[in-house]
Amino acid sequence: MLDSQLRHLLLQQLEVIETTIRAEYAHELGRLFGNTAFYLDEDTYVDVKGKPSQIVDGIIRDLERSNSRMIGHYTDTNIKDPMSRYREVPIWVAVEVMSFGRISNMLVYMKEITPAKKVAENIGVRWGPFSETIHSFSVLRNICAHWMQLWNRTLDIQCHVPKKYRPRNIKFTPNSMYAAIIMLNHYRLKIDGNNDIGGTIEKMLNDNPEFGNGIRNPQMK
Repeated sequence: MLDSQLRHLLLQQLEVIETTIRAEYAHELGRLFGNTAFYLDEDTYVDVKGKPSQIVDGIIRDLERSNSRMIGHYTDTNIKDPMSRYREVPIWVAVEVMSFGRISNMLVYMKEITPAKKVAENIGVRWGPFSETIHSFSVLRNICAHWMQLWNRTLDIQCHVPKKYRPRNIKFTPNSMYAAIIMLNHYRLKIDGNNDIGGTIEKMLNDNPEFGNGIRNPQMK
């Protein structure tokens, strides 16, 4: 029951943050690269363990799965080769159908970091852990979307919490759900000033010590 309630609250936080990141990143990428489908060029990404081809292939899959009229408007269905078929789809259209995980990969692996740095600046958050934080958020979103257990669970992608944002008198494991919760609340506060959900989550964890400890200091069984 508590797991379900927390999942619902986290998804609300994540929706606001994801929507903001999508819009801001698409805007900044468009300003720099224009309407070209630069995101389909493997040279756009840092060459790490086949990541460029994985990202491009993933974006194409996202585009092919979409029924968006806007995607259709920029697509020549007579072209069989997917890479060529989507060459006219601008970033501000493509980003609407990309998964959040795909966008986080772009943030982490794109060679040109100026757009990402500008997004962090626009939101008012620190650049240092920005790309990694969004990556961690995308992993958390996937966990929530698939109704996986949150209690006593660690995150595969650790969400770094700068020292100034760590609450006093509360100990938590660095790769815990709680680390991501702290940063989710911080980002939400920066985006629209809303701290209601953050307060509700904190109260839930404090009112239910066993559950709260499993979120803050998970013990995998």
